[in-house]
Amino acid sequence: MARRLAAGAALGACLEGALCGLLVGACCGLLAAAPAAGEERRAAFAVRGCEIALEARGSEPVLQLRPGRCAPSLAETREALRVLLDRLYPAGRLGAVAGLSLGRIESLPWLSERLAAAALRAPGWDARSGRPRAGSPERFVAELLREQRLAAELATVLAAFGAEAEIGSVEKVLVREQRDGRVPYDAIVWLRLEAAPGAER
Repeated sequence: MARRLAAGAALGACLEGALCGLLVGACCGLLAAAPAAGEERRAAFAVRGCEIALEARGSEPVLQLRPGRCAPSLAETREALRVLLDRLYPAGRLGAVAGLSLGRIESLPWLSERLAAAALRAPGWDARSGRPRAGSPERFVAELLREQRLAAELATVLAAFGAEAEIGSVEKVLVREQRDGRVPYDAIVWLRLEAAPGAER
């Protein structure tokens, strides 16, 4: 009920302007694309009998991807994200959404493996100590993910919804011993989202 009242108020304000006829389409598109203030929404997608979910955090302009215990492949992650975004934003635009949390990337094995492999190749990572040669592990991992475009396939999905995505922040990096040394394999990763040039949000 509250959502219908909010939508009605927004549309009413749109209709009051002198350019009412030109603005109706834009207002209706905005209402379809963005959830009402304070509303939390959730969509789920099944992968091999396991559930991947995407949550819109109500008044916060961020999304949370929850792979659960699915351990999805890259193709499964990409398809799940596309379907979930389409369910939450059927108008094809993310509105004011400014971030997407991937959660702990150990739940996305393809991204965890890419990170570990990239760290071993990076001259700035000391595989003996399991730390970057300079700076914090969080900063190093964020820059590595960004520069190597290790989540580029997810950025492509988001681009179809009018958003440019890049690695934003990284928290709580974890390191483990492998045959070739100690490498980062897990962290909480956020994507920062901005409107693509020419795209209406």
